[in-house]
Amino acid sequence: MNNKNKITSRFKLHESHTGKVVLVFAAIFVLTLALSPAFAGGDTVLNSRECKVLLLAGRFTDCQPAARDFWALSEKAARACGIETAVQHGDIEEERCAVWFIDTEQFVLYKTGLVLRRRKEGGRFNYTFKYRDLDMAAAAAKNVSPASEFKGKTSFEEDVVVKPDKFERIFSKSGKADLKKDVPMTADSLVKIFPGMASFMSKKRTELAVVNGVKIDELTFDYGTIFLTPVIKAKASFTVWYLAGEKTPVIAEFSYKYKYDGAGSESELAMVHHASDKFLAALRAEIKPWLAAGQTKTGFVYKFTSGNNE
Repeated sequence: MNNKNKITSRFKLHESHTGKVVLVFAAIFVLTLALSPAFAGGDTVLNSRECKVLLLAGRFTDCQPAARDFWALSEKAARACGIETAVQHGDIEEERCAVWFIDTEQFVLYKTGLVLRRRKEGGRFNYTFKYRDLDMAAAAAKNVSPASEFKGKTSFEEDVVVKPDKFERIFSKSGKADLKKDVPMTADSLVKIFPGMASFMSKKRTELAVVNGVKIDELTFDYGTIFLTPVIKAKASFTVWYLAGEKTPVIAEFSYKYKYDGAGSESELAMVHHASDKFLAALRAEIKPWLAAGQTKTGFVYKFTSGNNE
């Protein structure tokens, strides 16, 4: 059996009572492969997990008080699981940037599991080319890396999205490039940064555009730390989105991320995954009035229509 077949066989799909297909993720899948070459896609190894909770944006009209109230609920959930937390020392430092997504008019990238995101912070421009897939081998094999002449990096992680009725798990491989000077919004220019884009563009000079014309003002701030095990901790943060020039939030998200490099063995990695899953379940039960049932941040942009901010 080849690596891909080994990987695929670790997943099981079951029908829930609602008739929806639910992905059951076998813990042994992560434990067996996280420390093995089977995680490799080129020089990329699955090395982190990010857990995300989409929240009701209306609760974040005043961000810091909302974050404080939410964190108190997080602390309560953590205590119930025997997990320690700590609020960030000193003033909470907020970071602001302009965000938009780039695609063809027919959303060629999005329809194949890819997104191209541009962030502008100060005088610098950050481009992220990302692929998501339920199949780890497929995600690992995707070429999203920036060209060698650009200052960039490639990462590979597991994303866990908390929904009101389930957890959704997906693999995400991203290439990032930081630029001092922006580039034209054409396939010809962007393929030079991310060569893997070439196979999705029918013409080198394909015109690209800001997806649905949506430009976002993004506010992010780290808030605290979750000590999942004695050796692995997770940084917790909030992200709030506003339509450019507006003051009413349209998206709010709580997330935390931990890296696997602190785990020296499969048993230690099993411990941290178990702690994280237990905490997420307790957190979801604690914050039901905060949970948003809508789509992800990316989904918000791609499904956006004028006058409809759902």
